[in-house]
Amino acid sequence: MKYFTGEEVKLLDKVEAQQGGIWIPATVVFIERTQESTDDLMWLLEEQPEWAKDRIAIKWDSFDEVKSLFFAHADAAKNADATILFTDTEENDELRFLSRNCAYAGQVSSR
Repeated sequence: MKYFTGEEVKLLDKVEAQQGGIWIPATVVFIERTQESTDDLMWLLEEQPEWAKDRIAIKWDSFDEVKSLFFAHADAAKNADATILFTDTEENDELRFLSRNCAYAGQVSSR
């Protein structure tokens, strides 16, 4: 998969994702096609759920700054997790590449 700017998507890339008309910094943490994941999402490679096919996942760099875009009420964030967003790799125009960054705190795993 490539970004609309032409760079190949790689695990731990620093990206921006468009949400509500604004660009929000995030990190790529799962790529189904290449079977790569950070350790906290390794279960996706083991279980291979159908809904994750051809998807990548990004994790917001600062979820506290963006959670109001996902939850109308502050209490909702206690019952649901929106820190990770799964995006369709065929419609990748909502992501734009910033940089390669291997200094992510999580461990990297591949199958």
